[in-house]
Amino acid sequence: MSEFDILHPGRWFGVPSESLEPSSHPAEFGEKADLRRINRELKAGNFSEREALKSFILTCTDENLLKIAVRLYLFVARNEDIDFIDDIVADFDFVKVDAVALSAPDCCSLHIVPCLIALYEEFSETVVGPNILHSLSMICQFEYEEGVSDPGSAIEHCVRFVKNSEHDKYYYRGDLVFPGVWAKRLISSMMDARAHEKVFKSAVDPTLLSVYSGIRCPIYYGDTISESVVKEVFEYVEKVASVEWIPGQKYFYGNLV
Repeated sequence: MSEFDILHPGRWFGVPSESLEPSSHPAEFGEKADLRRINRELKAGNFSEREALKSFILTCTDENLLKIAVRLYLFVARNEDIDFIDDIVADFDFVKVDAVALSAPDCCSLHIVPCLIALYEEFSETVVGPNILHSLSMICQFEYEEGVSDPGSAIEHCVRFVKNSEHDKYYYRGDLVFPGVWAKRLISSMMDARAHEKVFKSAVDPTLLSVYSGIRCPIYYGDTISESVVKEVFEYVEKVASVEWIPGQKYFYGNLV
């Protein structure tokens, strides 16, 4: 198996066993090598590497690596770690703000909502504005259509949602995070695509299931639904269902964050 390419992560951050294997690129050095090492440690459940990841984000000079690092941080960040996002966007750098806006739902934390609202006020007239509203809709669950939805009403909804929710839990699409829900939605989306002879249209559920469990989902956005794929997905869901997940709690590669 070829080594995971940190610059093209796709639906997850590579196989769990990679965290126990030496790199096949011993001569590699620099920022890419640093992020690869941090990624391996985090997948092994060594969450003390969050500090190294924070330092990496603040000093990274490669925009592509920075975007991946921000995404990785949001997946492993606890509620109490979200304050660091303010440090990332403190200088209102467009690349950093956009990276946070696009990946914000991955943290599944309501603690990021005030930051996103503040960023929207600053960037509402730029291309980042719609990205921020879309991310808010994925966390707090409201219908958002660019150019149609009223931003003010959307933000008011988010404020109410945060106020009425449990701040020590984690949320996605307005519900407590729980892989069982995503697995059911995965099957429903797959069977619907199969029945209508369409390609699979979901990227979110395969990504969340893959990253939370550390087991790569066999189906992803754009895939054709064959009989063998259906069989693979049902076997995959059975594996995910065999894990004792705690509703509202966050996981990274099977490790409780």
